[in-house]
Amino acid sequence: GHRGKHGKKGSTGPEGSTGKRGKKGSTGPEGSTGKRGKRGKKGPEGSTGHRGKRGPEGSTGKRGERGESGSTGPKGHKGDRGPRGHKGHQGSTGPRGHKGHKGSTGPKGHKGPRGKTGKQGGHGSSGSTGPRGPKGHKGSTGHKGHKGSTGPRGHKGPRGHKGHKGSSGSTGPRGHKGPRGHNGKTGHKGSTGPRGPKGRKGDHGSTGPRGHTGSGKTGKTGPAGCKGESGSRGPRGHRGRPCCTDFADFHGRVTGVANKVAPGQAVSFHNDGPFSGTGGIARVADDTFNLARKGTYQVMFQVSVQEMGKLVIALDSGNGVEELDYTVVGRSAEGSQIVGMAIVTTTANDTLLSIRNPARETKTLSVTPFASGSNPVSAHLVITKIQ
Repeated sequence: GHRGKHGKKGSTGPEGSTGKRGKKGSTGPEGSTGKRGKRGKKGPEGSTGHRGKRGPEGSTGKRGERGESGSTGPKGHKGDRGPRGHKGHQGSTGPRGHKGHKGSTGPKGHKGPRGKTGKQGGHGSSGSTGPRGPKGHKGSTGHKGHKGSTGPRGHKGPRGHKGHKGSSGSTGPRGHKGPRGHNGKTGHKGSTGPRGPKGRKGDHGSTGPRGHTGSGKTGKTGPAGCKGESGSRGPRGHRGRPCCTDFADFHGRVTGVANKVAPGQAVSFHNDGPFSGTGGIARVADDTFNLARKGTYQVMFQVSVQEMGKLVIALDSGNGVEELDYTVVGRSAEGSQIVGMAIVTTTANDTLLSIRNPARETKTLSVTPFASGSNPVSAHLVITKIQ
């Protein structure tokens, strides 16, 4: 049946007017900081008070820093050592005399012989303090000290008085045009009419002449048409080429003592695993396998050995064993697997393949079943013909 018509699109509603923005009040100028008051005059120095009585003698203060050593004077001549006199009897200590006036310093005499240290005399009473000496000369100005750290920030001053309102400024330039308002809501879509009964399929008409290319704008995409009937099934395609034509898995499991593989000898894989059954890859011996058709093969193997060592893939097409140097794999650690994988190409039918301890090596490898636990491990060789 015919599809119902679309409902009319509603008209766009009028754009609402933007309300006026209130004027922002002008900020008054910040008041000036008040002047700092003048510093008061220094008061007169007070008179010196009477000197108090001498207090009791205080404890000995800390030793002052050692002053700079003066220059050494000239060394005097050593006098002749006089004869040692007899030791006299020690007399009694006489009364202490009055302190005489200090005489002028006489010339330095020659250094006499050092006498024996006499007994220490008794501690005399402390004399009265002498008169205060004259004021010394003013010393030279010392070196300029380092700049001090910045002092703490001062307190914020009082807020200034509000300034007078300034005169109104001239009208500013016209502002930019505001953004366009939102479109109004789309009108309601009309309801779809009832679907009519399915009409009879008409005859397929002949193709009409191709019309001229129009120049108008591309119209809106029309509604999806009804699903057409499925076409007849096409002819069956040619059979694709298989990804692999032959495969075989050979494995070996050592029990008890490890098998020894000397340089130039092959590793034994004496058990057969899954294989394609075409005879293209077959066993010749425990350690040798026949590749019946020439082509390209993928070879993968893993062998657990006790020593550090190497293994290599070898081919024999009738002219003797040839080790493929680019397939050599190995490791320097002990007691783990040697794993190898490579693509090899044979140039003759019935080529023999083996995994060997390289003939140029000097160490004999021990294929071991031990890898912790109770289950013995196996060695594997997987050969797949890919072309």
